[in-house]
Amino acid sequence: GGEDAVSGQNFADTRIYDVASNSWSSGTPMPDVRSFAMSGYNPGNDCMYVVGGYNTGFVDSAQNTTWQFCPGSGWTVKAPIPHAVGGAGAAIINGHMYVAGGRDATNTVIADCQDYNIGADSWSTCQSLPSPNNVPGSGVASGQFFEFGGGNPFLAGGKMRDALLSPNTTGATVSYDPGANSWSSQPSLNVARSFPGGTNIGDTLIAAGGFDGASTTASTETMGGGGPPP
Repeated sequence: GGEDAVSGQNFADTRIYDVASNSWSSGTPMPDVRSFAMSGYNPGNDCMYVVGGYNTGFVDSAQNTTWQFCPGSGWTVKAPIPHAVGGAGAAIINGHMYVAGGRDATNTVIADCQDYNIGADSWSTCQSLPSPNNVPGSGVASGQFFEFGGGNPFLAGGKMRDALLSPNTTGATVSYDPGANSWSSQPSLNVARSFPGGTNIGDTLIAAGGFDGASTTASTETMGGGGPPP
């Protein structure tokens, strides 16, 4: 998926990167076009999940779909998320996909948290974020779901802000403990940013790039094992 930033056109393309051969190929397209969807990989069944997102260049097109992609069998439609949303943080932990925050079809940044039980193909509500947030980075460390950065990079009506208008941007970091169903504050990013490329390698969280409220940034930060940034 994805969106052309100039035209607002959304795409349904699936691209597969082969690490060993350093090459790309095309896979079966998604059931519909999507941008700002939430996704994650579940090692338990070797499948990827894509939730929500938008199917136009406007946020009033927020979707509630859940799709499963398994290598060799393609895309399958699963139970919809209860609240249509795009731009949320997401993580898969022990067969559950957690989706928190984002912006819904009313152009509202939300704090809603939803828990998708992959094996049961069902959704339930989890504890809301401490405050609404949109387009954060996310990852998993020490069995917890982390969200870092984010902000409010849209004008009324759902169009992206011009960089000169300096959208609200945050460096705040929070973590969700699935066992306790609770959120905790964590050390903030050194560079506040929305749209960071977020992931984890083992228990090391990574925030790469993004928008710092005035311009794009190439800054990359790590947080190891849930502790303070090195």
